[in-house]
Amino acid sequence: MKTRLDQVLECYLNGREIAVWGSPTRLLLRTLKQYKFHIAEIVDPKKHYVVLVNEDDLCDFLIDEQSKHFKHVDDYLTFNDLGGELPFEWECFGVKIGRQTYFGEAVAGACQEGYIESIGQFTSINGTAEIAVDHQHNMTFVSDDIQNFFTDKNMDLFRNKYLADPKHPYATNKCRITIGSDVWIGAYSFINASKVKSIGDGAIIGAGAVVLEDVPPYAVVVGIPAKVKRYRYSPEMINTLLCVKWWDWTIEEINANADALISPEIFMARFGNC
Repeated sequence: MKTRLDQVLECYLNGREIAVWGSPTRLLLRTLKQYKFHIAEIVDPKKHYVVLVNEDDLCDFLIDEQSKHFKHVDDYLTFNDLGGELPFEWECFGVKIGRQTYFGEAVAGACQEGYIESIGQFTSINGTAEIAVDHQHNMTFVSDDIQNFFTDKNMDLFRNKYLADPKHPYATNKCRITIGSDVWIGAYSFINASKVKSIGDGAIIGAGAVVLEDVPPYAVVVGIPAKVKRYRYSPEMINTLLCVKWWDWTIEEINANADALISPEIFMARFGNC
């Protein structure tokens, strides 16, 4: 399975050598073993693609005079940023992620655990938001702690032999959520993937909300449990937005319609007959 870094380098390396900025971790070294790379001191965007080890190295790089010649993603990337936005569709542990979508480590972990089917384009998920399933503190096994043994020692056995059975009450393969495009998920919100199958396009989940049911397109949900507070737009405009699907536009189309994307009135005047 290709890593996030592999997918970026496939698009942007363009024959350059990789320059690592910072002290590489074992994981980074394993990821880069198929590439030619060196530890960076002096870098040139024509010759090097810079891989920053972590956020501290990113800060050091950005205050360095050399960085002004480098463009994010095109010329450099932070390795431990698991869910930063990319200008193309990519995969996080096999989960399709739309372009210009970002999330934090917890959601990346949910992708790895198999709780997410896909995440759309232009979706913003706060780094503190979580997606998990029921029975995290399990009461269906003979021992609650036995899952920790399998997690540490034999995770493949635990997942493939036991949790692959859809009839098992702790099965994870029946808990997969689809998150749409243009979604905003606030800080410290929690989505229960055992109960929620869909977060619709354009939905907003307020900070601290606990989501236990599907969220309709363009709904604003808040509270514990989360309930629909209102909708972002009128039914007519929501139907138009879902018909147009602006998030599927090319960059050129987005730039050409920038005035409509910041004005609901212009958007409806231009696309209301969709």
